[in-house]
Amino acid sequence: MPSLRSARASILEASSTDSFLAALVSYAHAAGFGTADATAIIEHADRPREFAYIDNIPSSSEWQSLDPSLGARCPVMQHCKRLGTPVVWGRRTYHDVAGVADLYDVCSSLGLASGVSVGVHLPRGRMLQVSLHSDQDLPVHGHHAILHDFVQFAASATAAASDLLLQMDDVDRIQDLTPVELELLRRVAAGQPLERVAHHLSLAESVTGEIAAMASLTLGCSSVQAASLRALRLGII
Repeated sequence: MPSLRSARASILEASSTDSFLAALVSYAHAAGFGTADATAIIEHADRPREFAYIDNIPSSSEWQSLDPSLGARCPVMQHCKRLGTPVVWGRRTYHDVAGVADLYDVCSSLGLASGVSVGVHLPRGRMLQVSLHSDQDLPVHGHHAILHDFVQFAASATAAASDLLLQMDDVDRIQDLTPVELELLRRVAAGQPLERVAHHLSLAESVTGEIAAMASLTLGCSSVQAASLRALRLGII
């Protein structure tokens, strides 16, 4: 069985939806889960939102044919929509919130008795929600280690999904970069370490690291060094 680290690395190399799904499932198995899904959501100002799904759920056509408006009542979906923190969910999550027990009944019939989910948000109304599922009830506590790694995996998955599921092109990426992110990329491309960049930008190193991570994610890269090189190739720094 692959390690969490190798599974996380493999999704960054995904060049098709098939290889993306294979890496996603590989990570789920390494983390002790049976099935997984990734849901890309693209909001539009002038037309209905778009959804793209990828999963290894048996009878997934039944899952994917659910009315998308059910997401407005799904506590897991709403958590991921509002927050960037992972959520552990199961029977309690759905039955403790009025009116969504029926949605959980559909989930559990497909073997999604419990799981963990996290949403990664990008500019221009794009979000990727990644979920790992179990056919057994998960304990409420004891998931800190896997949740920390899961957040890193979701960020890697989002970088890979930028082209495959989230329909981001280079124009989108350029428009999504902020002036601070562009300045950071310029300095990294010039060979400055992040500690020095933080000093020049008058920012804490932790904040500079977060900016570097977001710029890398926006450009679909696994590191700020790779992002700076891509920005150079695109002619934006």
